[in-house]
Amino acid sequence: MVCTTVGDNSMMLTRARLLTFVVGPTFGAYLLLVVATGHFMVAHAVIVGAALVLIYVPRLRPWMTLLLPFFLFGVTYDAMRFVVPLARELIPVQVAGPYRLELALFGVPGTGATPMLASAFLAQHTHVAIDLVTAFAYLFYFAQTFLVAFWLLWRNRPLLARFGWTYLALNFAGFVTYFLYPAAPPWYVEQYGLGPVVLDAPASAARLADVDAHLGISLFRSFYAQSANVFAAIPSLHAADPLLAWLYVRLHLHDGPHARWHWTFGAFWLLVCFGAIYLGHHYVIDVVLGSAYALVAYLAAQALARRRAQSS
Repeated sequence: MVCTTVGDNSMMLTRARLLTFVVGPTFGAYLLLVVATGHFMVAHAVIVGAALVLIYVPRLRPWMTLLLPFFLFGVTYDAMRFVVPLARELIPVQVAGPYRLELALFGVPGTGATPMLASAFLAQHTHVAIDLVTAFAYLFYFAQTFLVAFWLLWRNRPLLARFGWTYLALNFAGFVTYFLYPAAPPWYVEQYGLGPVVLDAPASAARLADVDAHLGISLFRSFYAQSANVFAAIPSLHAADPLLAWLYVRLHLHDGPHARWHWTFGAFWLLVCFGAIYLGHHYVIDVVLGSAYALVAYLAAQALARRRAQSS
């Protein structure tokens, strides 16, 4: 018991030092980098500022230990804007390959004998209500992850630790794939075709621009104008992240009095998947692969947790 307590205290001290002397200064340096390079946005100040408060206020530091993976995700995703131009010089962007594979696997009957993309088919059957519902889901998916994280922070901190690092590993796997296999989304093919790649093509809100028009705002146009990587279609993290959240919510609620509520998260995942295709941001193959990434990450984390439990 004494050895365990000493070991736990030593681990806590090591984590505190890492946060104070490594993570905190790194986040601060990144904020200075985006300011110096002209990429600064209010979101940078909010995210880095929140991280620094959690790190340097001792009473809040235990929270930062649990929430660190989500802050690392945010900074890493944003930092892609500095790395992507270098990657484009080394690895060609895939435009025709994903398009033709999508038609071969998931093409739907079009006019005549020529199949068409599922996203193109859905574009012919739009409705304002569907636009609004899918737009909400597509925007809210990001917030859902952090709401689940704060819920687990309150209800189940050991599970939050596993969820957080699995989430980070899942998204890092997606980022690596983006670099090794940069793929154009459906909206890019609609605008630029299958010809020579337009490397400086600006990010597009695709059919989310219609939602801006419905509401008389420019929310989605402004949001996608800040995108760090246009050619990041495979895998769809819009499909991956809600699935991972659902699996961990299901794990937390398992056999509890509210166990059935996890199906609402499953329904939300399906809605986001549909929205990704309906709104022209992803192919079906992107959604399938993103979901597969999430499932593999979850199963790997569960296997690792069981191994640690058996060895302790």
